[in-house]
Amino acid sequence: MIDGISVELGRTAYAPADWDVVVNSAPIDQVLDYRYGRLQYRSMLFEYEYDQEWERADYGTINLPQDPRWIRKCNFKVLHKQNTGHNIIQYQEPIAADEQNVPMYPINTLENNRVFDQYLKDICGTKNICPIGRLGLFKYLDMDKAVEVAFDMVDVVENYLTFNADQRYSRISHIRQSY
Repeated sequence: MIDGISVELGRTAYAPADWDVVVNSAPIDQVLDYRYGRLQYRSMLFEYEYDQEWERADYGTINLPQDPRWIRKCNFKVLHKQNTGHNIIQYQEPIAADEQNVPMYPINTLENNRVFDQYLKDICGTKNICPIGRLGLFKYLDMDKAVEVAFDMVDVVENYLTFNADQRYSRISHIRQSY
């Protein structure tokens, strides 16, 4: 799928001018040096328990909407279909994103979305930086929807250099609002 396309992974800094199109999944406010302020994100704290009882072997994740601390727990033995007598349970607690806790989930308030729209207009006006993913599009996406959005963004990425700023903004906004 990416045959003939130069790809570099694991970089935290880059010079956009060195590339035709930069497909960027980093937080859009960070990419633009927080010029309109910081958008709000949640992060996640993970804790693990070993050999704890598990409810049923036919599902690996349980959402915990009534729990005061944890939002979900996962059993990797079930998720990865491992044949072992041990359960490794992961508990997930939502926490604020900050310097120590990486952003994972956008907090979509009216004010955050207004600020995001400013960032989107600006990034669409750059020569070659195309935002993607939860953090680039500032949109919570379940994984099935994230895959759909990625496919929908292919046309935008492929034609980024031929689209003007308004076309980029319009297409990305439309895709973002569709989910």
